[in-house]
Amino acid sequence: MLIAETLALVAIEPGSGKVRTNLLRAQHQDALAGALLIELATQMRLGLRGEVVVILDNLPSRHPLLTACLKIARTHSGLLTAKLLLEKVSSKMPRLRNDLLDALVRRDVLHASKREFWIFGKKNYPVRSIQAQNEGLLAIKRCANGENSKLEGIALLGLVCATGIADQLLTFEEAEDAKARLRLLQSEIAAEIEANSEAIKGDEIVELHSIALMEQLYQLIESKLK
Repeated sequence: MLIAETLALVAIEPGSGKVRTNLLRAQHQDALAGALLIELATQMRLGLRGEVVVILDNLPSRHPLLTACLKIARTHSGLLTAKLLLEKVSSKMPRLRNDLLDALVRRDVLHASKREFWIFGKKNYPVRSIQAQNEGLLAIKRCANGENSKLEGIALLGLVCATGIADQLLTFEEAEDAKARLRLLQSEIAAEIEANSEAIKGDEIVELHSIALMEQLYQLIESKLK
């Protein structure tokens, strides 16, 4: 499941299919667009070189939404800052929330959407697979308590904190531990980037290019959702 799909799924009230009021930020357009970019960074397809985002791997993804996001990034590779690329993806993929949830409908995770009002009402997606939603919640807990230290786990941890999910779905102690863990990671990342600043200007150390982009995107998402 994509990181963006996890964010969108855990925010849904299972019976009604409505977004939980306290988790609206998890389905915010900028949060979901940022989650796609961060996912591409975890796959080391995108990275930050200096102040601009560059393509590190041009091969298409197996997920059509990631491919669409990568196409936008490819068009502007080496030209846009993380902030401008996030805004570009948000504007170029205006139906992103529904596209993500429709993809989950096709995989029998959600029921087909029902409009809240007749023709133009917001679409609601009742949960079909409670197990899948619980697995999403478990993935969040695992990244929050440090059980998943892989790059995708770090990515989810950053987004959980940036979107406020940690404060809403975890206990106070778990949320504070998650934030402390993220701050420690950010400190370690900053030190590593500084120590390898010359190498990062070139093509070496691809992973640090990607991690540097992830770090900027967390901060951008958090600032946009305030």
